[in-house]
Amino acid sequence: MKIFKLNILLVFLLNTVFGFSQETFKNEAERIKFSNKLFEDQKFIEAEPHMLSFLSNKNNSEYNFKYGVCVLFKYADKSKAIQYLKKAIKDANVDPRAFFYLGRVYHYNYLLQ
Repeated sequence: MKIFKLNILLVFLLNTVFGFSQETFKNEAERIKFSNKLFEDQKFIEAEPHMLSFLSNKNNSEYNFKYGVCVLFKYADKSKAIQYLKKAIKDANVDPRAFFYLGRVYHYNYLLQ
């Protein structure tokens, strides 16, 4: 009986915690605004799933840049970010920080020239 009560308590606590951690968005614009705020606040790990979703829908330089930066900070294999950042810098209007983060990825991977 004691184990049963503990299981119920555990399920209740997990539902409460996970219920508050999941964001709900009214539309895509609201989600974009939220994820851009995460990115600008340098919460790259939290922004990564959103940026991946946007990248799969709209494969453009902005999302390649932002997803590449998120990958840089989220995964141990820093070289995964190279392909996204290289794709981003091909656009002349890309955020200049893309060049900085590409240089940082090269530095982390000892790809110095």
